[in-house]
Amino acid sequence: MIWLIGVNGMLGRDVARMFEENKIEYVGTDVEVDITDLSVIEDYIENTQIDWIVNCAAYTAVDKAEDEPEKAEKLNIDGPRNLGIIADQRDARIIHISTDYVFGSLGTNLEKSRPLREDDEASPESVYGRTKLEGEMELQRICRRTYIVRIAWLYGLWGNNFVYTMLRLFKERGSVKVVEDQLGCPTWSRDVAALIRNIVESEREVYGIYHFCGGGRVSWYGFAREIAQRALSRGLLTEMPKIDPCTSDEFPSKAARPRWSVLSTDKTADTFGFSIPPWHKSLEQFMEMLAKQKEML
Repeated sequence: MIWLIGVNGMLGRDVARMFEENKIEYVGTDVEVDITDLSVIEDYIENTQIDWIVNCAAYTAVDKAEDEPEKAEKLNIDGPRNLGIIADQRDARIIHISTDYVFGSLGTNLEKSRPLREDDEASPESVYGRTKLEGEMELQRICRRTYIVRIAWLYGLWGNNFVYTMLRLFKERGSVKVVEDQLGCPTWSRDVAALIRNIVESEREVYGIYHFCGGGRVSWYGFAREIAQRALSRGLLTEMPKIDPCTSDEFPSKAARPRWSVLSTDKTADTFGFSIPPWHKSLEQFMEMLAKQKEML
C-alpha cells in the first residue's frame, strides 16, 4: 500500500489522479493526520501495511516562513523526520519532495552557470530553503530507502501558482512588470506525478537525491510572456497584455529568491529512463486543459 501525504495539495492531487488512472492502490491524507506528531502517525497506520510513503506535504509560504520559522521547521523538518522513522520501522520506501531553494543564489552568473546537479553544495538563504534542506538531511540520516526529488517553479490545476497569478493580473491590469534576472525551469505538477509513478513502478532500489523540472530554462519574464501568448490563442484572454521586464531589486521580498534555479535532470533521466518534457510543451498542454475547462463551464 502507498500512503500519499498532502493529497489535497497541488502536487498531491495530481499524484492521486495519476495513481487512480493507472490503478495503483493508495491511501491519501492531508491535515487530518498531523505528520509532525509521531504518535498520531503511529496510531493512523497501526493496522495498515505501508510499503511506500509519498510525501507531498510542506510549509511553502516562503516569505511568511521568515516570520514564523517554528511552523516551517515543524512541517519541513519534524514531519520528514517522523516519516523517516516510520519508513525505517516498516521497511518501507519513501519519496520526499524538496526544492531548488536549498541552493540559494548559487550560480548567479546567469550566462555562464551550468544546471545545478544533485551533488552541488547546498547554500539556502531563506528559512524555507534551510528547513527543506534539513528535512532532506534528517530523512537520509534515518531511512536509507529514501528518494528525494527536488523540483522548481511548480504550477498545476489546483492551488496558487505563477500561471494563475499572471492570468489574474493580465485581466485586472493589462500591464505588468515581471523579473527578468531570475532563471529557472517551470514544472507542471502532472509531470512530477508521472515521475513519482515511474519510481514506484520501477521497483529500482537506487536511493538518493534526484532533480526534476521542465526541460530548458527561462526567466520569470519569459515565462509570463509564454503564458500570455498561449492564453490569448485559446481565448483565455481577449487581448495581449503589456509585459515589461524588471529586476529583482524592484520587487524586494522578505525571503531571498534564488537567481539561478536551473536544475540538471540528467541523473533522473538516466536512472529511471524518464523522458524530461520541455517546459514549454508542458505549458502548452496545461493551457489546453484550462481552455477545455472554460468551455465546459
